[in-house]
Amino acid sequence: MLKIPNLFLKRGQLARREFLGYQQRIWQRFAEQDGQGRAQRYRRLPPIIPLVLYHGQPEWSVPLSLLDCIDADAELLAVQRGFGYQVRHLRPEESDARLSSDPVLRAGLRALAWAFVEHLDDAAVARLLRDLPEGHPLEQALLRYIARVYPTTEPAVYRALEITRPERAKELIMTVADEWVERGKKEGRQEGRQEGRREGEATLLLRMIKHKFGPQAAAAHQGRIEQADTETLLAWSDRILTAETVEELFR
Repeated sequence: MLKIPNLFLKRGQLARREFLGYQQRIWQRFAEQDGQGRAQRYRRLPPIIPLVLYHGQPEWSVPLSLLDCIDADAELLAVQRGFGYQVRHLRPEESDARLSSDPVLRAGLRALAWAFVEHLDDAAVARLLRDLPEGHPLEQALLRYIARVYPTTEPAVYRALEITRPERAKELIMTVADEWVERGKKEGRQEGRQEGRREGEATLLLRMIKHKFGPQAAAAHQGRIEQADTETLLAWSDRILTAETVEELFR
């Protein structure tokens, strides 16, 4: 049972948005009461029926619904009813007409729609840039987004710039060069973490083999263990708990 605060109103001065604020905080408190199952609770919120206790002398004149405060015709109010929202799922294969007739908006929407496409050739990158007028304020932002998100290379973007902006290709590629440098650093750190984990698993497995089967067994299989990937090392580490011989471990 949720406890709803009593609202004693003076002079009938209460904006409907206060109710929405109270309801939002009550639902949030309900859904986030602990870390487990939070997403499921947000999909199964309890109903809230607001109740106002009013004891003022003038007649109550504040609208009872937020819809009564919205200045719109019946068609627009129907969209507002329930305070839901519309979803527009951007898909990579959509045509120009489907995205937008405005080239600037189309460029931005297509850049978002293609964010998870694994392979984009030079023509595809050039198509992204061609929709956006040269010198537009979003030009550099679009290039940085491509450099940061897309699985493409600096030469591919440069070739696309030579197709769409031949006189400014060198200038523009320099504005996003730092994005590739930063992406390279992140990829290097990720690879380093993965390699560090693999080496740690290999060291641990060798120690376990040495302890269970003796130092000669560990030395005999050290090269094989050091060359194995992380998934294989984890499988061997699980198997050593029940293996009776070192040969059974690697079988």
